[in-house]
Amino acid sequence: ECPYHFYARYVKRINVPVGKELGAGNIMHKSIHRVKTEGNVKIDTIVKEEVYLPLGEYVDQIITEKTVTKKVQKLIDAGILEKIDQSEYSFSILLKDTLVTGIVDASIKTNKGIDIVDWKSGVHEQFLNRYKNQIKIYVRGMNELGFTVSKGTIYDLSKDKVTEIDVHISKDEV
Repeated sequence: ECPYHFYARYVKRINVPVGKELGAGNIMHKSIHRVKTEGNVKIDTIVKEEVYLPLGEYVDQIITEKTVTKKVQKLIDAGILEKIDQSEYSFSILLKDTLVTGIVDASIKTNKGIDIVDWKSGVHEQFLNRYKNQIKIYVRGMNELGFTVSKGTIYDLSKDKVTEIDVHISKDEV
């Protein structure tokens, strides 16, 4: 369950609505990670195993499977998955009195260090600053793990062609 929903529901006792997509949050990320590690030959099988919508109709499940397969296939066709060195890095950092944890979707090894990658199934203009701040937190987390991060990129998978959004990650901004 989403940590926010858990907090609202069980700690604050606020009954937040639950959508049919409950459980869909990490489907794309898990599918991309598995395709990268297991090979894209099994893409349909991997996506079928990862899509689980306990509150959705069967039609919703089929639509989600097709959508995720299409987005993963775009990464394969664009040659982006070939470049990926590692995926799913977990980190924890202390910011003042707050412990921040996260998972960096993937990295690409370069001569300057690593480029970190964040997959987005859709980029909404009003949240672009939030996405960029997320990358900056990831940079800080990876730096604390001992990596030198040379670049941060958001990949928008919602369009016909994979779109790259570069994030400025200078020392002053991270």
